[in-house]
Amino acid sequence: MKVSIVGHGTSLLGAGIGYIIDDADVVVRMKQGPTLALDNKEDFGEKTDRLVSPRVMLSGLGRVDEWARQIGEGRHWIYENGAQPVDDPIVSQWEGLYNRMRGDIEAPAYLSTGTVAAIFACELLKPEYVTFYGFDAYTRPRSLYRNVTGKILAKGHLWAIERMILDLLMAENNVRYSFLPF
Repeated sequence: MKVSIVGHGTSLLGAGIGYIIDDADVVVRMKQGPTLALDNKEDFGEKTDRLVSPRVMLSGLGRVDEWARQIGEGRHWIYENGAQPVDDPIVSQWEGLYNRMRGDIEAPAYLSTGTVAAIFACELLKPEYVTFYGFDAYTRPRSLYRNVTGKILAKGHLWAIERMILDLLMAENNVRYSFLPF
């Protein structure tokens, strides 16, 4: 099984690879991902099989609520977090490893939604191959990361450590993977 996990990185804008994203057996989107897909199919694709979001984000996403009703029950991977660690047995072991690696560095004690999406995909779907699209902060962890809504992300998550977590997750689950666009 091939899985596309679609992020919010600006590298997708103008890339014209929506049809490649949609070619996967399962397409996983996060938070406002379905809205981005509706607004920019050429770059983000339009297929959505799973939505991953912290519960606190769902109420403010408007069109995602509409999308969630259309896709139906059992297609949401909703987890509890705010500014605290995730209380989910599938995620907690990876978050514990992240926090041990993070040590005393002042940063969030919880994983990003992108890493949580990868954990859920590996543990629940058991894919052979995962392609991460628009995961700009993971591929360039030292640079500032601006998502397509214009928000700058770099002061919070420790992207280099989250990338190491992804590498370990994929190795442990024997999943081949790549990041596009580069």
